[in-house]
Amino acid sequence: MKNFVDKNGVIKGTIEAENESDFEYFDASVVEAINFDLIPANSEIALKTIEAIKKNLKIKNRFGFFRVNNGDWYDRQEWIFIDLRVAVAMKKSGFKKEAKQILDWITSQSNLNYNLIAELYDEFNSDYQGQYPMVGFGAGAYILGLLEIKR
Repeated sequence: MKNFVDKNGVIKGTIEAENESDFEYFDASVVEAINFDLIPANSEIALKTIEAIKKNLKIKNRFGFFRVNNGDWYDRQEWIFIDLRVAVAMKKSGFKKEAKQILDWITSQSNLNYNLIAELYDEFNSDYQGQYPMVGFGAGAYILGLLEIKR
């Protein structure tokens, strides 16, 4: 908590990042601290972290997220695994409607693509990018998301 929570009560992606514009200051993978109950889902830190992810890592005009701020092409795409893990943290933290919207978004995209779950959606037009079907980062994360969000 001392090293990773910033002055605003947000979990940072890396200790080395000092300013919000630094690479990986915002990293959506920090939601696993909420998902694994290391930080209570209803705590101020959890809520502020989710809000920071929504503000800084959300794909414009869509429900999903990219992985880190100021990354390369790969990092800037919408990551399905990240979408699902953020959705689980959102659900645990009381953002049930938003969590369901993310799950529904991925389901509808997959339905349009022979029910194959992508690794990434293009940052501009949602076309499938990366590998698909993606087993662990795709279908596996989707099943875990279903179990948590539909509960």
